[in-house]
Amino acid sequence: MAITTLTYGSQLPATGDKGTVFFPALEANIIKDDAHNHEGTNSPSLNPEAITARTATISSGDWNVESNGLYKDTITVPTGISEIDNHIILFKIASGTDDGCFVCLRYERLTATTFDVFINDSSVDVKIIYR
Repeated sequence: MAITTLTYGSQLPATGDKGTVFFPALEANIIKDDAHNHEGTNSPSLNPEAITARTATISSGDWNVESNGLYKDTITVPTGISEIDNHIILFKIASGTDDGCFVCLRYERLTATTFDVFINDSSVDVKIIYR
């Protein structure tokens, strides 16, 4: 019987194929699946919206005076994030007239799961988004 090669190279044996056809196709599929990287050629590209974001909020009362008009808070990432370098970290204003606006805040990695974030206005709440 014939093997059909699917869009990203997986091999589909025909119904009724016996071991001499089925097992080599199974082995090829296992090797292909082990090497795929979701870059669009050997497997479908990952859509960024498909990645579930995790969030946390820094309340205005959490900011500590640093120096030169800066305020700092030390953040521990939510459970399930084992390395912040493997995530995109975004910040949004979570209060006041700018609620929902993205902001570019400086942050410094301390450990795999903690970082310091800096702001120049301690009166705002900030939503942290991990992707």
